[in-house]
Amino acid sequence: MNNIILKLKRMSLNSNSLKLIAIITMLIDHIGYYFRPYINNILYYILRAVGRISMPIFAFLIVQGFFHTKDIKKYIIRIFSIAVITQIIIFIVSIFDKNRYSLSVNTQLNILFSYALSLIILWLIHNGKVSYKLNRNQNLFAVFLLIMVIIGIYLYIPIDYEVYAPILILLLYFIEKLRITIYMQKQNYTVSIKKMLISTITEDQIKICYIVLIFLSLLLVIIESKNKMYWYMLFSIIPIYMYNGQRGRKDKKLDILLYLVFPVQHFLLYLFSII
Repeated sequence: MNNIILKLKRMSLNSNSLKLIAIITMLIDHIGYYFRPYINNILYYILRAVGRISMPIFAFLIVQGFFHTKDIKKYIIRIFSIAVITQIIIFIVSIFDKNRYSLSVNTQLNILFSYALSLIILWLIHNGKVSYKLNRNQNLFAVFLLIMVIIGIYLYIPIDYEVYAPILILLLYFIEKLRITIYMQKQNYTVSIKKMLISTITEDQIKICYIVLIFLSLLLVIIESKNKMYWYMLFSIIPIYMYNGQRGRKDKKLDILLYLVFPVQHFLLYLFSII
């Protein structure tokens, strides 16, 4: 066990690498999903099991993006726009599918809507206000009202992964915020009992506690969902543990790929499965 941990420590993944892992596992999942009638049960189960790794990684990246993006509003708009484009493409292709109602993609919104809504919730909680033009009480009411609206959307509009994606993202947000707080306290040069206690904590200990909290968050979502397939999401802990906190080389092609892969893969896989 110690040898495995040491090997994982020597290896590291940046944000770009995590994105690629999430995209690849998502594609594997959707191949199984769309080609279900043409493959045996064992292969179908394997493909969907591998695909469970993608959502927690995307959720993790969403939270990382929230803390590091320069413009959260543009970030939300980008994801929401791709969500709408993806849904329109699915609807257009489904017109040629005689068995369209047997696929959940035609009866629920795609996961990107959930990511966009989750980002709005994080933005509201993090800032505690909607507009600088409103006073404190008005902002609190506006924040409460918007969160109630989003909860209403999840209650009455079916979305992929239901409420479990936003719950996981919210938990990951608080875990990341705690990690940042501890790190900032370690860098703080003022002397205090709190500072002395935190200064005794090593980087490895912080990392282990960080991963344990993420693991427990996943476990909570899995148990609450009562979906046996969700247990495979725990394997996402391995690439998340290997994350080194770096973005990697800034690559516009990879960024474009990340956004385009959602509508394009649904279009191609759905179309090929019909043909």
